This record gives sequence, structure tokens and C-alpha cells, in this order.
Amino acid sequence: ARRILVDVHDCLDVALVGVEPAGASSAARAVLLPAGSPRPPRVGAWTQRRGGGSAKGEGEEDGDGGGDGTVSLRPPADAPAALRRATALLRVLTKMLSSPFPSAAAAPVPADQIFAAARRALDVDGGGVASAPGLPIVACQVEVLGALPELHARACEVVGALLECGGVACARLAGPTAR
Repeated sequence: ARRILVDVHDCLDVALVGVEPAGASSAARAVLLPAGSPRPPRVGAWTQRRGGGSAKGEGEEDGDGGGDGTVSLRPPADAPAALRRATALLRVLTKMLSSPFPSAAAAPVPADQIFAAARRALDVDGGGVASAPGLPIVACQVEVLGALPELHARACEVVGALLECGGVACARLAGPTAR
């Protein structure tokens, strides 16, 4: 789940530029990636062979590939594609939370971080945000505005699946998300 959450925040960072206040993901990212810890591999890693092989995805090299001759690629550079990827990753989280675990043992669920990602997605209302105090508000891309309802629906599904999965234990976390 941690890998998915890091990727969700990466995609939301790209997709929500000018739509949410700067640094909106810093608190959630600090918990997911403490200072000095390596970034986990991307989910469905878009890779390219070193030496000019063909890419399986889009983006630019960021040099954090493994020692196997591959270079990982960044999330999509355009906001609509990044928002579609974030929406798909939230759908994966919902499926993970709602699917039965194959053993009787309980599996730990990072509920705080999942609620933080859902809250971040739900906090976006499509209104522009000034990049700095005193500067004009930046308008949101039309494609991003059109994709927000699906993002909100997927974030609500994640919250619902988490509440079903965690029950009363997650109720304390649901309050701030519901507001």
C-alpha cells in the first residue's frame, strides 16, 4: 500500500499544480518517505533500458532505476494523465481494502496515510489558488476540472472500503475527511 500511496501523491503533485496550496502533500509525504529513506519502486514501473531501448510508458528519466540496466520514468508530465493515473491507483487501493485476505491473520493497514491521500483528493474543488500571496489566482486546466468528479468518487470509495475494513477503529480518522 505504501508504494501505491507514494505514487498517488506523485501523480497528485503533477495534476494539482495551481489547484491546491503549495506544499499540500508535504505532511503526508514526510510520513510515507521519512528523510533519508529510499523511495520504493513505482507501481507498474514505467521503465526504459539504459542505452536507448524502448520505453513502456511516458515521462522523463529520473535516474532512480535499479542496477538491472533500467531507468525508472517519472509520472506523466501532463496533469490530465497524472490525474487519470491517480484515479486508477485509488481504485487499486479500494480493491486491496475490499478483497478478502487469503489468511486468517490480520494484515496491517496504513489507515492514516490512506485517509490523508483521500482527504487530499477530496479537498480539491477546482478553484484556482494563488502561487504566492499577492499573486493572481492560477486557473485550473479544463481537463483537470473534468476529471475531478471521478477522482472524488474514487477517493470516497477508498474511504468507504477503509471504514468497512477497519470498522470502529477508523471512525476517528473519518471525521476530518467527512468535513
